[in-house]
Amino acid sequence: MRRVLIFSPHPDDLELSAGLLCHEAMRLGWTVSEVVLTDGSAGGVNTEEFHTEAHVARRESEAKLSGKLLGINSTAFWRFKDGQLSAHQPLAEKMAQAMLREIRPHAVVFPSIRDTHADHVCTHRIVKAALAQFPDAPHELQYCFWGSDASRNLTLTNRDGMRAKDRAIKCHQSQPVETYLRQRYGEPRVSHPTERFYCPTAPESARALARCGLRVTATHAP
Repeated sequence: MRRVLIFSPHPDDLELSAGLLCHEAMRLGWTVSEVVLTDGSAGGVNTEEFHTEAHVARRESEAKLSGKLLGINSTAFWRFKDGQLSAHQPLAEKMAQAMLREIRPHAVVFPSIRDTHADHVCTHRIVKAALAQFPDAPHELQYCFWGSDASRNLTLTNRDGMRAKDRAIKCHQSQPVETYLRQRYGEPRVSHPTERFYCPTAPESARALARCGLRVTATHAP
């Protein structure tokens, strides 16, 4: 049984940045686990709801619903305050270490250091610190949504998963999902079948993952 562990700074980051990957893993029968580090309370279309327990609960409910569409087996919500993740970095590193020991993933997915959102950058540092203490290094797939990462060197293609990813993103009705889709695709829907990641061990990781069934290839960064 292959295992993927995905670290999401906020409740919709998995769908936006790795939805096709999750759908592909589901097709292959892999186990996919997600950690959502913050409570997502500072994001959405209605600022009056920010930082309320009702908003946090709604965001978690949306994430659970979308996760079912993408084959997520389990989601852990750590509920660190949205926008204040760096204040809890030492504790989050210990929790990430424990999660890695528990799951022992073959691949771990998390934000790139070149992502511009503070919680995404902090999530990158948390996961990298935890991985440094993990003896069995998994394949790293680093995504970048808020910003541009020219070093992305691994491309996953999953045309069959486009509709599922689109539906999963649109489960997050508390969020400006149309804006996010236009930012990524230029239109309010998932319109191309690829996701790109930075992998520090490509092309070796690309070959290993492809042998396991993932439709992934190493590409040359610009």
